[in-house]
Amino acid sequence: MYGVILKIINRLQRNPKRAATWQYLKFIRLNRETKPLILYPSYFSVFLILGFLMLASSKGLLSKDINEIGDSVAGLSGVLAFLWLIVTVLLQNRDLNLQYNEIKDMRAASESQAQSLESSQIFQTLEYLEVKLENISEYVRQRRNLIIEELENFSRQNRIMYNGNTMLDLVDAMDYFVVNSSDKDALEFELSNIRNDFTYQSYLRIQAIYLNIEEVVVAYEALMINVPENIKPQVTKYINAHKKSLMVDWCDKMLPYTEKLRHALMRAVVKHGIGPEANRHFLKIFAEKDG
Repeated sequence: MYGVILKIINRLQRNPKRAATWQYLKFIRLNRETKPLILYPSYFSVFLILGFLMLASSKGLLSKDINEIGDSVAGLSGVLAFLWLIVTVLLQNRDLNLQYNEIKDMRAASESQAQSLESSQIFQTLEYLEVKLENISEYVRQRRNLIIEELENFSRQNRIMYNGNTMLDLVDAMDYFVVNSSDKDALEFELSNIRNDFTYQSYLRIQAIYLNIEEVVVAYEALMINVPENIKPQVTKYINAHKKSLMVDWCDKMLPYTEKLRHALMRAVVKHGIGPEANRHFLKIFAEKDG
């Protein structure tokens, strides 16, 4: 390798014209590769120094006193220092802009990646959820059919109108136990507002209806376990659509009311001596636990 370099140098020395061309091309390439913010100040500095040397030579600066020479050199140095200070500030400003743009691009890329990951996460969750919903569909239908059956029997037993609309029939069944249905606090189902002549069988039907509603609600709530917060709205919307397709979307709304009625009836059974004594004994214990 060293020998090759020596051969090239020798050829250039034997051919000065080629050497000059090579140096010129090297100079052109250097100018193209150098950034303008450095290149132009460098040229200006060189011309300034050459101008200073020419002026110093014409004025005989070297023959002057050392203080005069120092002042002249200090003036030139001050101009050059000020020039390169400006260049440094401009370079730092440009680098900061470049860093800002890079950070901005990185942030945009991160947001895009996050959106892609979220979309992928939603798709995978819904795909998994679809399988789970298919698995519980039959179970939910069975609970719904049992509720409808209990409401039909309740309507027949207590001679109240059966509408064929599960939610309306449930409201009528609940209203049956209330002494004054026009009372604004009727839905609180206080013991003082519960009639005392209902049958134990009617209580058991409300108990069965409540338990089936609760099982439907719990089955759907179990699907929300471990679902990330950021995709819960989409998952909830998907589950609600499934509830509506199976006609059990009313269960969440009615569960709290049926639970309150169940507790009130439990206390009413004990107070009014409705049903078998042994059953009332256990219901009294459960009512006391419920407070």
